[in-house]
Amino acid sequence: MKIQNMNFPKIDNAKIKLANMAQARGIKYLVHFTRKENLESIKTRGLRSRQELESTLLPFHYNDNWRGDGFRNAVSLSVTSPNYKMFYNLRQNNKSAEWALILLDACQVLQNCDCAFQSTNAASNIMREIPIAERKNLAAFDGMFYDNDLRKVRGLKDNEPTDPQAEILCFDAIPPKFFKNIVFAGEFFAPRHDWSYWKKPSNDLEVW
Repeated sequence: MKIQNMNFPKIDNAKIKLANMAQARGIKYLVHFTRKENLESIKTRGLRSRQELESTLLPFHYNDNWRGDGFRNAVSLSVTSPNYKMFYNLRQNNKSAEWALILLDACQVLQNCDCAFQSTNAASNIMREIPIAERKNLAAFDGMFYDNDLRKVRGLKDNEPTDPQAEILCFDAIPPKFFKNIVFAGEFFAPRHDWSYWKKPSNDLEVW
């Protein structure tokens, strides 16, 4: 069944097509990880960019000291499962911290928010060379699932981006009504099933 216009304001056909593409792939969730201390504010005000939080002087714990993608005005999201490589490193560097994963309704976010799509980490040189306007179209979304032959070799599901570090930058605040669940443990905290393809060289001390 196709996604229909739900009478939200400023919905355009491209966003409806994005939601349809996500639904066709079986994408239920977009995922955001955060410190547990941030949840009370997030549940009330929704997910907001670091730039907005800093401008309002609201207290919060941020994940990344240096926002390498250059977009402090965007909320970072992953598709279906979190960027486990970054999430693992953050948990190792902050072992006393408690973490939560916010599972967002993928179709609602894509249909209602201004989003840009990255086939790998948004802070990478490859993505930074692409103008942000060119990352906001249907082709950019489809590009997150590049190389069908490679996807078959790695046993990826339709709802999994080819690169586990692929991400979506959302330039709108995401309201709590788009939240599907908040989890504190379980399979979402584990590395993706194709982790061995992305494992660092053996001389790296990081172990999954």
